[in-house]
Amino acid sequence: MIDLQGPKPRINELIPELHDKIVVTVGKKFHISFASEKDENYLCTEDHLTVCFPEIVNVMEVGDFAVFDDGKMTATVREVHDTYKVIECTEIGGGKESYTLKGKKGICVRNKPLGIDCITEHDHKSLHFARDIVGFDFVDNIMVSYFLNPKHIADFVHIVRDEYGYIGNL
Repeated sequence: MIDLQGPKPRINELIPELHDKIVVTVGKKFHISFASEKDENYLCTEDHLTVCFPEIVNVMEVGDFAVFDDGKMTATVREVHDTYKVIECTEIGGGKESYTLKGKKGICVRNKPLGIDCITEHDHKSLHFARDIVGFDFVDNIMVSYFLNPKHIADFVHIVRDEYGYIGNL
């Protein structure tokens, strides 16, 4: 079986001085922007979070909720600027007083589709490896973890069947 990861919207790694943790309490504000691994300001700081997909920041509007680490922290978008947004922690899951945000934790914007393809570049590399190195004869099933809508499912089927020639189970 091949289980493709699909896109994983996340914040980037933290600067080394933070020892991979930012203690967050309700009311803490962050600037949030996109930064690729090639950017000078790729790493997150105590007051500025960077994310791996520009779509995350692009869809944010004042009043939207950004959810971190599977709901362990929620932040509300307070300001919108051209290249960054300002978010404020408004809820810590489980009624806790603080939350320790670590690098590479998941982020989503509640009720905002990101328009990200269901198959990432990494997934394409995995499919190439499975087809060209392992061989599809040894693969019983190919799955992907992320579908936003029926079009994603159709795109996935098209990619795996037509582009890679896989005829097994999906």
